[in-house]
Amino acid sequence: MRDIPLTVESIMVEKATSFSMSGFLNLMGSRRFRATLYTLGEDEAAYKVLGHAHALNPEDRDTANLLFKETLILASKEETQKKYTSALAYLRTARQLQPQDQEVQRRISKLLRRVSHSPAQ
Repeated sequence: MRDIPLTVESIMVEKATSFSMSGFLNLMGSRRFRATLYTLGEDEAAYKVLGHAHALNPEDRDTANLLFKETLILASKEETQKKYTSALAYLRTARQLQPQDQEVQRRISKLLRRVSHSPAQ
């Protein structure tokens, strides 16, 4: 047994050094791995992996849906920290993924008003 606590980053580093690059990319591309990152709340890591997987296969609706949810989570975190510009960037990504979502459009409008009425970040 290890003395080092396992984190997503340590697992990724270990896998990258023990697998061939194609094996590592297959691991990162697996639906189970993407869903695990999302479920564990590893938001930044999940966003990167999901974004990469979506770029490779934009027709995969499961990945697109998880990426959409992840962008909303990150947008909310950024908004809570008053990082409105980065929150808007996440929401715009969400809008590209699901342009029909009215809640995303409402949140973008709200943040645009807030940014236009506040000092520069």
